[in-house]
Amino acid sequence: MADSNTKEFIQYMNLEKVKSIDMPRYELHSSLRTYIKEFELQANFVGIENMDICTVQLGKFMPPVIKNWLPTLPSTIRQNWATVTEQLLLQFGRPADEEYREFKANLKRCQQSKQESIKLHSAEWQHLLSLLPINHISDTHQISLFTQSLYDRGLRATLTAYVELAKVTTVHEVITKAIDFEHKARLNDTLDDHAQFTGPHTQYTRDDPMEVDYVNRSLSYKDRSTKRPFQKSKQSFNSKPHPRFPPDPVLRLYNKQGQPVCGHCFGKHRNYECPIQASSVHHTDTIEEPAEEPGLVDLETPVPLNHIRATPTHGTHTNQQYSFNTMHAIRSNQQDTVV
Repeated sequence: MADSNTKEFIQYMNLEKVKSIDMPRYELHSSLRTYIKEFELQANFVGIENMDICTVQLGKFMPPVIKNWLPTLPSTIRQNWATVTEQLLLQFGRPADEEYREFKANLKRCQQSKQESIKLHSAEWQHLLSLLPINHISDTHQISLFTQSLYDRGLRATLTAYVELAKVTTVHEVITKAIDFEHKARLNDTLDDHAQFTGPHTQYTRDDPMEVDYVNRSLSYKDRSTKRPFQKSKQSFNSKPHPRFPPDPVLRLYNKQGQPVCGHCFGKHRNYECPIQASSVHHTDTIEEPAEEPGLVDLETPVPLNHIRATPTHGTHTNQQYSFNTMHAIRSNQQDTVV
C-alpha cells in the first residue's frame, strides 16, 4: 500500500513538472529539429528524466496540422519519445545532415561584439552548440571555435597559451577561464580610473588658503590676459605723461615712415618741440576726434581743419582744405608778423 502511494505521488510530481514546461508554439517554417532539441533541454531543466511522459505535452505546442496527424500514429509509437520524434522529423522535418551543417555554420558565425560581455556571448554560443549532436564536434575543435569567436585579440592569445600550459580538454573550462580573465581586466580598469581621480597630483586640502589664493590668482591672470591683452601696456603708456611737459590735448601724429609729425603746425617734430606752441602764437584744436591715441598723417595729402582761432587774427575764418606747404607758408607769415 505504501509503495503504491509512493508511485502515485512520483507520477503526480512528474505530471506537474511536465505542465511546467514553457515553450512557444511551433511554427512550420522554423526548424522542427531545433524545436524538439529545445523542448528536451527545457524538460531536463525542470527535472524530467523520462521523456516518454512528455509526448502528449509536445503535441499541445504543435500547429493544427501536426496535432491532427499525431493521433494517426500507432499507440506504441506515440507513447515513446524517441519513436514519436523520429516520425515527426521524417514527416515534417528537414534532412539531418543539411540541418547539422546549418547549425555548425551558425556556430562559426557567432562572434562576440565589442560591447558584449563574455557571459552573454558564451550563453548564446553554448546554446548553438547544444543543437548539434554530442560528439558531432570534437573537444579540441570546440575550444578552437570558442576562442576564435572572442573579440579581444589579446584575450584570444592568452586563452590559447592557457589551454596549452594547463592541458585543458573541455570548452567549459575555457569559457570559465575567459569569464574570469574578463572580470579581472574590468576590475583593474576600475582601480586605474579610481587612482586617476585620487592620485597624489590631485590631493590637496580644501581649507588651505594658500591653495585657494594660488588658484584664484592664476585664474585672474588668465582672464586678464585673454580678455584685455593690451590693457597693461596701454595704461602704462597713457597714465605716465612726459616728466617735463604737461599732457597735450593735440593728437600725436606720425607719417608713414614712423617719424613724428607736429599736431600744431604739421612740421617734422614732436608736439612739445613746436616753436609755435611754445610761443603761444597760434593754437589749433579739433573737436571731433578724441586726443587719446597716436595716429598717422600723410604729409602729401591735404588736411581738413574745422576752424582756426588766432590772436591777433591776420586772416579770415575758413573751412577750406590746405596742403602742407600752404599751411607752412601761412604759419611762417603769421610768425613773421607777430615778431
